[in-house]
Amino acid sequence: QSSAPAGGGCALTLAPVPAATSSRPAVVAYVERLQAILEDELYAEAFYSAAATDTRGHRYANLAAAESRHAAAISSAIRTLGGQPLTQHGHHIGPVTGQDAADSTCREIELKVIELYKGLIRDCPDPRLVPMLERLQEANYRHLSAVNGSPSSAAQGGRHAQR
Repeated sequence: QSSAPAGGGCALTLAPVPAATSSRPAVVAYVERLQAILEDELYAEAFYSAAATDTRGHRYANLAAAESRHAAAISSAIRTLGGQPLTQHGHHIGPVTGQDAADSTCREIELKVIELYKGLIRDCPDPRLVPMLERLQEANYRHLSAVNGSPSSAAQGGRHAQR
């Protein structure tokens, strides 16, 4: 059963998928996709933390905290499907050179993960994970809006638009 904690976070508590699932190779491939999005979530958390420090921008600190919750939810989903989640991203993060540069990188990050989540939601092998993935996707659209992303993109963030 999944539950959303106060504040719009994404908690996940599910029993692991049994080893004798009908399509184990498909689940393994899906876990690899979750690992890729986890790396992006960890990168986003680190970038937003750096942006918060370098620009003294409070919204970046809020985004970093949200990305930490996203990474925890995706890690839980990976464990649910029998995988071992990553703990670090593989990117170097240099100094953030002002709010415009930070916003631009934030938009790039959010647009990338929005596309990845669309596929994760569509192809999810465990229907118990879909509500959590949809909540994360809705949060991604809010993050994009927070850094002046396309105003029309927020309207596309609904659960039904993702399938």
